Amino acid sequence: MLRKWIAETKSAGYSVKNSFSRFILIFPILFISSCATVPPEKPPSTWYSILPEQSSLSLFIPEPEKIRSLVPGILTMLHLSIPESTSLLKKTKEAYAAVRIRENEPPLYSLVLIGTYSSCSIGFGLALSKQWKKDPETHSFWQHKHTGIMLSQPDPYMILITNDDIKELLQSRLTPHEQNLPDIVKNSLEHNACTLFFPEFGNEIIPEEIPVNKKKLPVKEALISINPENDTYELLASFNLLETKNALLFSTSFKTFLIWLMRRGKIDKFTSRIKVDAKDEFVHAFMTDFTEPEITRALNVLLSDKERLSGGKDN
Repeated sequence: MLRKWIAETKSAGYSVKNSFSRFILIFPILFISSCATVPPEKPPSTWYSILPEQSSLSLFIPEPEKIRSLVPGILTMLHLSIPESTSLLKKTKEAYAAVRIRENEPPLYSLVLIGTYSSCSIGFGLALSKQWKKDPETHSFWQHKHTGIMLSQPDPYMILITNDDIKELLQSRLTPHEQNLPDIVKNSLEHNACTLFFPEFGNEIIPEEIPVNKKKLPVKEALISINPENDTYELLASFNLLETKNALLFSTSFKTFLIWLMRRGKIDKFTSRIKVDAKDEFVHAFMTDFTEPEITRALNVLLSDKERLSGGKDN
């Protein structure tokens, strides 16, 4: 699904790098030193409920400080050169995102960032930029003239960013959606530093090079979590299958996929660090003692375009 997101973004002529780079350029002036507001303590589900419903994938980072060293690698993986974002990342205490993938169109994304932001520097910084225009009707958000990205700071501790409907996010902040998260997601949010949830898992995440019949991988939903463990990271990938009888087939196929991924990512001695179990309609893959560079290389392989996977160079 992530591969499809990147591919459709490129095919639609939408540059993730250019859009975010323009947006992030204003961050050095956004976070001018002033009194910061400490965000209220609320469960992750509260912030997530602000995001749009029916997303293709959701990202939960309730404790970014625990995986902060992974962020530069993730940005690089997405081809984003954003050194200016350091101030934002340092001030962000929680981050939640929802992405909706569309056919032949750019993906729609929304983010809720919670942190110790300045209560006045956001608006001041945007007002100084010629690239941002305040909504003349509501005066409640700013929009980038070229990318269409919208940003609002409805509370001193909250930043909303979207290329979808900012007014919907602002309304959801007042009357949040009752998002019925599966128990496995709720549990992950309470115990993991990062959770990626696919409510409707698409087999597009499995690269074409893998000798697997993707039509026979009936996955209802999937979840990937990351947690630090000393100087390394533990990852858990959980898949909820449509039928119990598919568990053995899927577990075998996923093992094949992991072997391919580890080899393409040039990760050595991985067999003892990976365990795949199948029980009832669930398949769990436990991955332990993975370093930051190893995770970055593996994710890089997943999100690479076909030219890169075939050995070509990045453009």
